[in-house]
Amino acid sequence: GGNQFSGTNYVGFTLNESWQADNFTQGMRDLGLTSNQGITNIHDVNPAIGGPILQDRLWYFTSARAISVDELFAGAFQPTLRTDVSPEVIQDYFKRGARITCEDPNTSTGCVGNHEAIAGAERAVAEQHVRSVLARLTAQVSQRNKVSAYLDRIFKWKKREFSATREPIQAAGFRDPGQANYHTFQAKWTSTISSRALLEVGYSQVYERLLIASQTEEALREVFPANIPLPNLRAETPGNLRTCIATPCYWDAGYMQTGDWYRNAVIGDLGTGLQTNNYWGDIWITPSDRFYPNAAFSYVTGSHNFKVGMQWSFGNDGDTRNRLGHINMRPYNGLPQPCDPDPMMPCEDRHGVDALNYPTSWNTTVRADRGIYVQDTWTLDRLTINAGLRWDHFESLINTFRTGDLPGGRFINARSAPEIPATPYWDDITPRLSVTYDLFGDARTALKFSANKFMRPYASGHAERYSPYREVGDRRDWFDCVLKPSIHQTGGVGNPRGDCATAADLMGLPASPEHYLSTNYDGIAQDHEIGLLGNSTVFRPGGVAVPASRPADDLQREYNWEYNVGVQHELLPRVSLNIGWYRRVFGDIEARSNTLLQSCIYADARAGVPCGSWIPFAVNFDDPGGHVARLRALGQDITIPSGEFLAFDLDPAYRGLVNNLDVTSDINRNYYNGFEVSMNARLPNGGNIFGGWTASQHIQDTCGLIVDPNGVSIEDPIRGSDEGIRRGGRWCDQSSLGMPFRHDFKLFATYPLPYDFEVSGSIQAYSGGERELTWSVPSSYFPGGTRTRGATVQLFQPGTNFLPYWTQVDVSLRRLFRFNNIQASVQADLYNALNAAVQTDETESYGGAWGRPTRLLQGRILRTAFQLNW
Repeated sequence: GGNQFSGTNYVGFTLNESWQADNFTQGMRDLGLTSNQGITNIHDVNPAIGGPILQDRLWYFTSARAISVDELFAGAFQPTLRTDVSPEVIQDYFKRGARITCEDPNTSTGCVGNHEAIAGAERAVAEQHVRSVLARLTAQVSQRNKVSAYLDRIFKWKKREFSATREPIQAAGFRDPGQANYHTFQAKWTSTISSRALLEVGYSQVYERLLIASQTEEALREVFPANIPLPNLRAETPGNLRTCIATPCYWDAGYMQTGDWYRNAVIGDLGTGLQTNNYWGDIWITPSDRFYPNAAFSYVTGSHNFKVGMQWSFGNDGDTRNRLGHINMRPYNGLPQPCDPDPMMPCEDRHGVDALNYPTSWNTTVRADRGIYVQDTWTLDRLTINAGLRWDHFESLINTFRTGDLPGGRFINARSAPEIPATPYWDDITPRLSVTYDLFGDARTALKFSANKFMRPYASGHAERYSPYREVGDRRDWFDCVLKPSIHQTGGVGNPRGDCATAADLMGLPASPEHYLSTNYDGIAQDHEIGLLGNSTVFRPGGVAVPASRPADDLQREYNWEYNVGVQHELLPRVSLNIGWYRRVFGDIEARSNTLLQSCIYADARAGVPCGSWIPFAVNFDDPGGHVARLRALGQDITIPSGEFLAFDLDPAYRGLVNNLDVTSDINRNYYNGFEVSMNARLPNGGNIFGGWTASQHIQDTCGLIVDPNGVSIEDPIRGSDEGIRRGGRWCDQSSLGMPFRHDFKLFATYPLPYDFEVSGSIQAYSGGERELTWSVPSSYFPGGTRTRGATVQLFQPGTNFLPYWTQVDVSLRRLFRFNNIQASVQADLYNALNAAVQTDETESYGGAWGRPTRLLQGRILRTAFQLNW
């Protein structure tokens, strides 16, 4: 955007799967994978141009980008369906899934499946692209004042949104750019008040609308034979839908629950981790608007660099959701089957459904996420001090008035919500300090220290979790059999042998026993098959919506102190060494408490002695499925503490009682300790080499997570993962477990060669992630073989089981061409040049799929790129 017209165009691509090497190993096949992860296409085109509109006064810059990345996921196949089988057989495949194997998965030759619906298969491709356009104007309003503004509009399309754990046809999501709107806008005014003073005032806005829905009929017809009717994955909610809050409910014979809306509900298998039958449902995000005004004033003198400023974010978020059946079907290692008549034979009892408070819609507002800061960099001879102070203010609220009333659903009445007071808002002062000292006064050795406090960033999600309209799931038993009506009085026993009804149990109901028994094991969850209510706070009679949780009046905002001590030394001219120690301490950590239950501290519990609202019992993990032995036989080093440990059942008197309160724990703490040694060298002729070694240790104390003494699933605040990890319970205090340091190494280098060539490369060695193994305890392990609710426990002691270390080598070769005012380059990048093969994530639930990789390191892949600058 200067006084001279200039432009650039970048084109990068990987043409097809032949540009990628196969790193699928026998070890991966032994773990249950049938194909590896890969890329079939990468195209990235990014032209840009800029220049003057009015010389010295007004300039423009505009660019466009089109990028597509088509992915292959491990074990994901698109089947060729047989034309000589019934529609019921086809639908049975999409409900249950199948194991598809190929003689050569890369070419999809010799593919067969273990289901009669499959005639063949090919690798399923996740096709997606992003298109964007950007325009920017910059104006020199006066000698001291400049104004700029830009608008960026993004269009995103995903034909089938799936993964290694999501069936790629019926269970895939669909994103239509015509029903999505992403754009960002930004404007900035810069004023040079004097040679020492600078004023900056800006404003930006992010606008988002998004719909992710089930697959269209057009996309399904690409897979389904012409003679097979398509499943209605977007079936309308039945007009005669009846509400059953306290399941099971026994309706008259005229009310059928076998139509598409019930039949095509999503299935998420708890044992295999596989999602089948349908997408999670319509997820309509609207509105999602965020506004960011900001301003800063800087003043520079000889020894001071002073700055004061304000950052402010506010906006609205909305979310509307619906789903077929208003449930998540949650079988365990396949759909429920009839129990063996022999009572000594095991019978799977961990099947369930999540009853949902659908349809639902909620709106929240971040009224203020604001920071006002003042900082100064002060140079005193060899000492440089950078000190600052920041006032953080956060306030959000729930807009029930904006949503209005919600209609009733399958498990909840039509409802309205009273005006909700603002959720806790916080005012916090956060200091920032860093000090650098030139040890010998020769600018070769610097000692460094810093201590900075940061508040946990929040957005609308903070208020969202307290909305009475927010999505809530209630896990209930489901054995795909009609349940005994008497469980409403007795509470049932939590297993199919004791809870499934016979004809004699069903006398005197609105329909005949044969009517209810006819739906047994049909793969559909009818109201008379769904177990007892587990959350009587949200799923309640009446028409007033109640939130699933609420914040304590004194709930504090989580914070993080970061400390660093280091030394930087120039070993040789253009060669520097850095040594540093880092520590992060997280405090005021939230914990959830159910105030209607009496808590039980794991360390104080004894088997058979009631502990608060819980009944502890001793259990011994004896590898009932032989899956630990299977992985050990494959050479995996698996460490599980031997002997009995405690698991906990809920006292039946407390069934369904929920009043969740979020409090600030005075126990929970998270720590990070890290050591780093790095070196940076500028080589002759413009080369550069950088490398470093890091040792890191994570320690968590989560003994304040007492809502369930078996442990709870939480986000990992240290790793920044949004995937749940099991904490609390048996292994709550990691400070006593001797958590190990994990080691990573990186080396990067670039060097110019004769004839305008340039070579670069990197070596990265990573420690594998920590493994988790969760076990849903079968009811046969509970006292008397009966349970009130399930118990899921962590079997691995933290810090003892990890995925393997892995190393990735990348190389790149670039050639420059110069023609007068035009510069062009041709580049070839080779990622994972040694074609390393390693799993980076896996299924973590004990069962037949435990240990199966869900994410792999991509095989060696070539990408070429061309760039033109003029």
